[in-house]
Amino acid sequence: MRLTTAQTDRACGAVLATVAGDALGAGYEFGAGPGPEGPQMIGGGLGGFAKGEWTDDTTMAWCVLDVAAKGVDLRSVEDLTEISRRFRAWYESGPADIGIQTRSVLSAAGADPTGEALTRASDALHARTGRSAGNGSLMRTAPGRPGLPRRPGGAHRGGERGQSPHPRRPAGGGGVRPVVARDPARDRHW
Repeated sequence: MRLTTAQTDRACGAVLATVAGDALGAGYEFGAGPGPEGPQMIGGGLGGFAKGEWTDDTTMAWCVLDVAAKGVDLRSVEDLTEISRRFRAWYESGPADIGIQTRSVLSAAGADPTGEALTRASDALHARTGRSAGNGSLMRTAPGRPGLPRRPGGAHRGGERGQSPHPRRPAGGGGVRPVVARDPARDRHW
């Protein structure tokens, strides 16, 4: 799929905004929210991040971006496997911050996971615990959105990528809702 200049600009903007928002929120994750002065680049958080440093969510989104940059179909078995292996390589690097369920799924999927193995591990975690929703699926939506085909009604299949470590419907749905695109010929909001 070839993107127009405007679509490429929008895609880059979505990714940059996601990264900036993640870095801005890193110091507040699972803690007190910003004070009356509003959010600040404070660093800290669960991974002891430097001011402006992003979290595990952006790093995992980068794994998707690396594969998406090849212009491939992110729903294919091969590409989902490549994304899964990039997730695993990041996991093996010993990141400062990694979510509990993400760690569990990546560990259970094995040293050389396929997309299918990651999905099975994710489904097994949900079946065992009943808890598997998370914000990570939303963070991994922007990187793949431009290369995904439209569904009837305009929704894109962004939730598929998000469901690997987060199979619960609300988490996967979080990956679909924000990527509902409007037709630029009918509407200037896209």
